[in-house]
Amino acid sequence: MAASFLDFFVLLLILSVSAGIGVYHAVRASGENSVENYFLGNRKMNPVPIIFSIIVSSLSAVTYLGTPIETYLYGPLFWIVIFNKFIAAWIISRCFLPVFYRLRLTSIYEYLQLRFNTAVRCSVLVVDVANTVVYMGIIVYSPALALQTVTGFNLTISILVTGSVCTFYTAIGGLKAVVWTDVFQAVMMLIGFYAIIIYGCIEIGGPKEIFERLQDGGRGALVDFSLDPTIRYSFWSLMIGGLFFILAMLIKQPIIQRFNSCATERQAQMACTFGVLGIGVIELTAVMSGIILFSYFSDCDPVSDGKIQRHDQLVPYFILTLFGDMPGFVGLLLGGAFCASLSSVSSLVNALAAITGEDVIKRLWKDIDKDRYTRLVKIVSAFYGILATTVAFLATRLGGILYAALSFMGIFGAPVLGVFSLGIFVPKANSKGVLVGLVAGVAVGMFLKIGADIYPPVYHEIPAVMTSGCVNATTVLPSTSSTVRSPTASVNGLSCIFSISYLYYSFVTFWITFLVGSLVGVITNTKSDRLKVDPKLLSPIVLKYMPLSYQRTEGNEDVLSEEDKKRNSFNGLEEI
Repeated sequence: MAASFLDFFVLLLILSVSAGIGVYHAVRASGENSVENYFLGNRKMNPVPIIFSIIVSSLSAVTYLGTPIETYLYGPLFWIVIFNKFIAAWIISRCFLPVFYRLRLTSIYEYLQLRFNTAVRCSVLVVDVANTVVYMGIIVYSPALALQTVTGFNLTISILVTGSVCTFYTAIGGLKAVVWTDVFQAVMMLIGFYAIIIYGCIEIGGPKEIFERLQDGGRGALVDFSLDPTIRYSFWSLMIGGLFFILAMLIKQPIIQRFNSCATERQAQMACTFGVLGIGVIELTAVMSGIILFSYFSDCDPVSDGKIQRHDQLVPYFILTLFGDMPGFVGLLLGGAFCASLSSVSSLVNALAAITGEDVIKRLWKDIDKDRYTRLVKIVSAFYGILATTVAFLATRLGGILYAALSFMGIFGAPVLGVFSLGIFVPKANSKGVLVGLVAGVAVGMFLKIGADIYPPVYHEIPAVMTSGCVNATTVLPSTSSTVRSPTASVNGLSCIFSISYLYYSFVTFWITFLVGSLVGVITNTKSDRLKVDPKLLSPIVLKYMPLSYQRTEGNEDVLSEEDKKRNSFNGLEEI
């Protein structure tokens, strides 16, 4: 069974619409050739499309293709992440967002220059750009793999198609093209999810049959309160590790850029709250899709039966199996995977262009005129799109899609979150502490990841995939990078360290960065360091409880206007 001509036509139409939105906004903005319009939509964006943009740009094909696979292999425990979104939404909207919005910066790394110095700004920039480029490669690779599964296209051609479309409309259209394309792509992604859930539920025989198959397959538990850190998914790993992961993912240039494009701070906070909660809802939908996958293949795992080579191909294979007799529908549902990928990569490409423009080009070419600068950052956008496409060819060696994405976010993203948290929450933090903390956090993250590759994790008992109904069954472990622990086995030494759930990576590396940075900052802090802290660079939460004498130290009395003083008061936040 293969995709029909109509499927190809529908998929091509979806990609053409995405590119067409970019062309439309490029033509419409031809008379507004400004950096603020290209990167921030002239700070007049409506919060509703911003909400959709935050949701789909944060999720990507990693969620569309990766989360259902994790649910298929390990059970539906991943649904618990919806609860940490409530905490994340409050922290970001009340603690981080007010600082970045009021400073009116194009690049969030400008904050590090104001709070610390150039060395901190450049160090964090290097770490974050490296993380972003790898993440983009994973995102481009995911739908390309789906296209290869369904059409038999060479993986190289699939990757080139995905990368080129995204690079085109992002480079020419700027943030407005990215945001409005995200709205279209959000709709397509939701259509794909709910088609899988509804039609799959009908084919299987209803919710009762689905959950009976889950129970029979050892995946019926909806919560696990075990404190064992080697359990891949437990309540604690998903709540604690998942919280730091989502914070690390959202305190990034692409998301802060969207907040800053809103007309008012209140609108930005609304976009933040509903956007973050929306991420949780879509993740829950992805888990439901994974439940459908397992129930449908409950008697024969397609990898064990030789139908597909990797579990990463399971979602597109399921789409082809279920909807192959409906011409055009396979193309429509695969369009959801492509849209999920395009939305994230376009956001990241636009953000990297903003970072490069503000943090590199303007520093090297201080007197560049606006028109030339805008043209140059469009070229930079195209460069990053090409780079993401290139890195995608390496993604086949990174393991499962979701595992790879979350692992790298823990290694690089969480230490960067730690640096921004030091600046915003710790008045005594200084550049020395921040740099030492950043190095320590990344080093520990690399130690955990490399160690897990050398010494494969020994996880808690993993439910087996089903092979009783297969014609040519072979034994396939849920993850090629792990081994299964027997009920009586124990984990010791290096195996114990490297067997902790990858979800804890973000938690561990954040606190290493934060605590080491705080300690070194306290030890090396001088009176001169304290006098340099501008209250505008601290969270309203900190200012509420900070002693008034500290806020009025020499050098800070006249930093703020009366309006700024009102904005920086925690109570004044509600009046804006």
